[in-house]
Amino acid sequence: MQVNFFKYFTIKKNYLGGVAAAVSLPLDVVKTRKQLYPEHANISTLNYLIKLYIDGDQKQLLSGLKPRVAKTMIHCSLLLTGYEYLMSKFQEKQLKAF
Repeated sequence: MQVNFFKYFTIKKNYLGGVAAAVSLPLDVVKTRKQLYPEHANISTLNYLIKLYIDGDQKQLLSGLKPRVAKTMIHCSLLLTGYEYLMSKFQEKQLKAF
């Protein structure tokens, strides 16, 4: 039996993973900074983002964006493709059982 993984693979999965990584990166930077500096722990995330922007640390919010997006795009694509493939196989077996 030959398996056609490309049937389940779509480019949309890559882009969705990349968008999720790009959106969540500044929030992860804020979370990490709040963990490293206990004096900043009581500042809300939005206020901390504004503080970083005013202080001129905008580049630090997006540092490491390209490697993170590339890694996440590959990961999401493989994960979602595998999930859809396995779900289709389980559904085929379930239909054959009836």
